[in-house]
Amino acid sequence: MHRTLVVALLLVPAAAHAADTRAVGSRVAVEFRLAESEPAAETVEMPVGETAETIHVQKTAALKNGDIESAKESPSSLDKTFYEVQIAFTPAGAKKMKALSEANIGKRLAVLVDGKVLSAPTLRDKISSRAVITGRLSAEEARRIARGIVQP
Repeated sequence: MHRTLVVALLLVPAAAHAADTRAVGSRVAVEFRLAESEPAAETVEMPVGETAETIHVQKTAALKNGDIESAKESPSSLDKTFYEVQIAFTPAGAKKMKALSEANIGKRLAVLVDGKVLSAPTLRDKISSRAVITGRLSAEEARRIARGIVQP
């Protein structure tokens, strides 16, 4: 059975993105890393989105851009005024995600874009071939992330 990860991103309002001058299609670094609430030798403390929350994120990414086969933006299935990024993992990426999620149910999985934690949902079930990044994304921001994920 294939599961889809829905990641609610905590993003700043669109006006705050005005200073982001990267073009749609520019490379975007996406990483999935396990996260802990307490510090450990193999973790680094990072803020979550634009909130006051901090978490302790593994220093090593479990999955990266190379584990993603495709990504596309689409209107949000949760709120049609916003957009989401639908991700399909490569066969190897799907195996990694399945093993990672299966072994870490109940733990948090941080989603990083360009080195910043956008969200860190709790793994509730195993995930394998697909994920959806959701949140208060504008069409332009979702397009920038989706196209940037799969750039060489």
